[in-house]
Amino acid sequence: MEDKGENLVTAVLTGFGIVFIQSMPFHRLSQRIARSVTSPNMRENLKFFVQ
Repeated sequence: MEDKGENLVTAVLTGFGIVFIQSMPFHRLSQRIARSVTSPNMRENLKFFVQ
């Protein structure tokens, strides 16, 4: 099988809760969340759903 740089993950989830799918390095993800949350115009340009 030829690898074209695409990773395929199949999973079955059951039960209650919230699932976060992360496709970038955790460090970069945390930086973007921190930038978005501390942004003065966060309410006008909400990029993340925080519950």
